[in-house]
Amino acid sequence: MNSFAKITQTASFVPETIVTNDQLAQIMDTSDDWVSTRTGIKERRIAIEENTSDLCIKVAEQLLEKT
Repeated sequence: MNSFAKITQTASFVPETIVTNDQLAQIMDTSDDWVSTRTGIKERRIAIEENTSDLCIKVAEQLLEKT
């Protein structure tokens, strides 16, 4: 007996809080230019008051709404 699985829906969630390279430069010995030229990263999202499981729940809720 063959069993198959397929991906039928996708969803994503990113935290609201944005941290820019300039903000990092205020607390670390770096600069926006140094980080962005080496990594291409200009900003990142961080979850301050949320756990990974909270983020997973939000994605799962989105998926359930789509089905």
